[in-house]
Amino acid sequence: MVNSPISPTWRGPRFRSWTKNFLLFVGFIFLGEGRLSYLTPVIWGFALFSLGATTGYALNDLADAQGDKSHPLHTRRRRSLVTAIPFPILLVGGIIFGLRTEMVSPLMAGLVVGYLLLSVLYTHFFKKIPLLELLILATLFLLRVLAGTWGVGIPPSSWLVIAAFLMALLLGVGKRLAERRRGLEGFSFRPVLNEYPESFLLGMTRMLVGLNFLVYLLYAVDHPERDLLFLLSTLPFVAYGLFRYLLIVETREDAPSPEALLLSDKPSLLNLALWLLVVWSTL
Repeated sequence: MVNSPISPTWRGPRFRSWTKNFLLFVGFIFLGEGRLSYLTPVIWGFALFSLGATTGYALNDLADAQGDKSHPLHTRRRRSLVTAIPFPILLVGGIIFGLRTEMVSPLMAGLVVGYLLLSVLYTHFFKKIPLLELLILATLFLLRVLAGTWGVGIPPSSWLVIAAFLMALLLGVGKRLAERRRGLEGFSFRPVLNEYPESFLLGMTRMLVGLNFLVYLLYAVDHPERDLLFLLSTLPFVAYGLFRYLLIVETREDAPSPEALLLSDKPSLLNLALWLLVVWSTL
């Protein structure tokens, strides 16, 4: 009897990871007066980047099928690749419809396509190269911020670009630290983890937490349109969010990745909500 071939599988759309695409709203939030006119194109960008991210995940899972067999979680979360087909179809349709109705600018469409292409290059080449793979991950995050600013006609400040890149590096390093601590069988599911000592990742986390705090402080001070009220009212929330994450990383061996922590840690969620409320009311 001849066995039927095993159909390709993937780990699903990762809806929780779509939270990363809220970075598109950063420029909108900090714009201040007149920002509501940019809300619709930013929402369109969020939808396109979410569909692009899931399409990239499907391609990554297809390439990583062998390595995922040794992952403690990924082996239990696979489904038929057929279920991934609607996402690239919706992505292409959304870009075409958005361009025709002028809801999506050509620059936004280009950033989405660039994001997807860079994701494919990361999957097949860059993810195996230590440090470079972290920089590429940070660049993918930065593209989201640029899509929410340049892509909709909001000029991004140099401070915003620096802050977004440093925060993206923190997210990437935090994810690798979480993976290394729970890794099994010599990290065969992600071989690059063998190149990162835990002490190195922990040291990078400490450094990036400090740099992120410093950059936000300098941003608030350097912008004369941001008065003292803005600095005094928002800085404590930024400090609490960063230092709480560092505290959890330092004291818990099972500390989750930053995005998982944001969705599961109630104090962090409350802190983020209050920070957004204060920023919205002071700009």
